[in-house]
Amino acid sequence: MTTKLLTSLLLAVAFTAPSSLFAQGPDGTDINKAIPIYFGQTITDIGDGSTRSYVVYSITLAKGQSVTFLASKLAPVNSGSEWGLFLFRPSTATVKAYQSGDILACLGIGCSAGSNTAAVQTFVYQTSVAGTYYIMPQFRSTGINYSLVVTAQGTPIAVPNPPARAASAAGSTTSLTPSN
Repeated sequence: MTTKLLTSLLLAVAFTAPSSLFAQGPDGTDINKAIPIYFGQTITDIGDGSTRSYVVYSITLAKGQSVTFLASKLAPVNSGSEWGLFLFRPSTATVKAYQSGDILACLGIGCSAGSNTAAVQTFVYQTSVAGTYYIMPQFRSTGINYSLVVTAQGTPIAVPNPPARAASAAGSTTSLTPSN
């Protein structure tokens, strides 16, 4: 085959293949791409008001669970860096155009509670319905290193933990860094 014919065939396949072949996994850019998190897991990542102003995580909760969300700035900490932490209800369609009724709890940026520059953003929420809830740290400043840990009391919904990674087998926490 000539190079020109081969190129034409490859282009034809690329443009006629279903978009599901090119689907990407969770990247935290919205509800439908939320990164799943699990109890006892420690998420560490970097948020940036210019390039990645928020990250959406999902967690499956049972009715009546008391859940603690703890987000902390990690070193190096810029004392003036601004951020916030939001919890969205299970029926939230998108964080890009959410309604005020979608927010179950929030601290920091755009919230009446908390401080935009606090080193720690934490709150406890009692679930009223079982479902998948969404937690979103949001950033106004550049390069905020952070960790996120979720703990709960009450009967959990049986959700399998993610597969163990060899690098984290020695510790009791798992570190997950979403890709852009």
